[in-house]
Amino acid sequence: MNWFERRVMKARSLISKYQINNPKFVLDAGCGDGVQSQAFLSTFPDCQVIAIDVSLHHARKTHEHNKHFGKRIQVIVADYHNLPFCPNSFDLVLLAFSLHETTDKITVLKEALLVTKDNGSVIIVDYLPEAPTYWIPRQLKASPHEICNLISLATQEPVFIHFTFKNQRIHIIKIVKHTQEMP
Repeated sequence: MNWFERRVMKARSLISKYQINNPKFVLDAGCGDGVQSQAFLSTFPDCQVIAIDVSLHHARKTHEHNKHFGKRIQVIVADYHNLPFCPNSFDLVLLAFSLHETTDKITVLKEALLVTKDNGSVIIVDYLPEAPTYWIPRQLKASPHEICNLISLATQEPVFIHFTFKNQRIHIIKIVKHTQEMP
């Protein structure tokens, strides 16, 4: 097993922590070399992935690593600060190990939530200390409810935090877009 395949296996093990049910349309925003895209495509056989990266080099790597999935993956050079998709297009938007690359995280979150379907999810996975509880104001080293309120205020989108997971190296937050009143 080569280095890329080992990373895909680790990404697949993380997917089990996302608590998602067979997403049909996934946006891998900031796809890098395509590890996360491949993990989703191999885990969910009915899934289609659009992978974007601002880097042509990364887009080419993602295409090369995932071309055997054929029409189930589309790779586009695009900026996640200004997503070229219609609102409510994706069941899931994945920001895996990419959000730390920008200083304008709120704009990226607004864009991600805009293209996420109602009851869809935005999954943020990043390294500590770059994880969301560190880069959103420091009072967010608090409860998921407080994280939810600050993200809703900042993005002007109704959301709730479904769960958080943290170990010594990474933090995962699942944000669910919800435009109807919560029960």
